[in-house]
Amino acid sequence: MAKFLAVLLAVVVLVELVLVIGVAGALFWIGGTGTIVAGAAMLVVAGAGGVLALRAMRAPG
Repeated sequence: MAKFLAVLLAVVVLVELVLVIGVAGALFWIGGTGTIVAGAAMLVVAGAGGVLALRAMRAPG
């Protein structure tokens, strides 16, 4: 069950990365304030989730 949840988390992170890039691009396109900060924060969260997913998938058991 733990491996299934790890794979599910990895899929969610991949989808989130696509959405983050899209949102950051849209914010940049319309010239929203704090675009770089918002995009960087979203990427950090997605990256942390990806690292956790990879560690969970590699964990024994």
